Amino acid sequence: MKLLIVYHVYKNYEWLEESLKSVFNQSDKNFSLVLINDDASKKVDEILNKFDFDKLNSFQYFAFNQNVGHSLSFNECINSATDDFMYYGGSNVIFDKDFVKVINETITKNKKIDVISLTKINDHGAIMAFDSLPVKLQLMLKQTMHDKIYLVRMLKERNIRLIEEQYSPFVFNYQIMRDSQKWLVLDRDLIEVKPNKTFSYNIYDALNQNDLILDEHKNTKFYKQHAQFFEFLMILNTLHVFLKRMILSYSNKKNRISSINDAKNWLTKNISNWKNNKLLNNKALNLPHKQVECYKRFKFKYSYVMKAMKNDAI
Repeated sequence: MKLLIVYHVYKNYEWLEESLKSVFNQSDKNFSLVLINDDASKKVDEILNKFDFDKLNSFQYFAFNQNVGHSLSFNECINSATDDFMYYGGSNVIFDKDFVKVINETITKNKKIDVISLTKINDHGAIMAFDSLPVKLQLMLKQTMHDKIYLVRMLKERNIRLIEEQYSPFVFNYQIMRDSQKWLVLDRDLIEVKPNKTFSYNIYDALNQNDLILDEHKNTKFYKQHAQFFEFLMILNTLHVFLKRMILSYSNKKNRISSINDAKNWLTKNISNWKNNKLLNNKALNLPHKQVECYKRFKFKYSYVMKAMKNDAI
């Protein structure tokens, strides 16, 4: 088999049935599927029972009686994988009917690829408005695993794994881009990632990932070469990922203020001059103008943050 799809199911089931239908409707059936039922709800089980997984070309099913998390599930699949490439999906990923076909054709035509990225290219030939950045850095702008397919052999030989007990795509993709030699960008809409109503991991992992990058990689050659870029990513990780998700997850004002202080303390301690980051301006960053202006004038005050959230500026 060329492609392994790792499918993790936990809390969210809003898009689960549509997602699985898109897996079964693939025009190319030459793929392996590993489905991990990570102590999911009865509602998830009801949806899974609607599908005859034995009809798939290659299928494995693992069920856990307690939640083990994304990381352990993914790492175990790496260790046991015999396929060439692997994709980590989930219940909110809708696949184009030709997803497997295009990936298998790409693998056949292009040798020695470490990473395939499903990323739209803009009119300037860049992934975002970072024309001057190397492609491998552009691929890190989206701190997700849902838009990337990884060479299994590279993951095994380089011992690249998700950090267990926390979901760490930022750290994982940092290691991937640091060690990868050849990557290919497919300018195709092959997946659609639907928004989940709840987050199936610890939201504080966003800040923990920042700490891991600094603690373990700050003194490495790759980090030093692109320090401003990685600081820029950590700024977004703190404001756009951590703070935004905390505000969305908690309605209690006290909890929200605590989250705002946590974000402030992290940036003040680790990137004290963060507003001076040269990438944080409208010419370099392909973000809405109101979002860029919000970051430039950012105040760690409850009223400011709530107004920014209301205006969709963070």
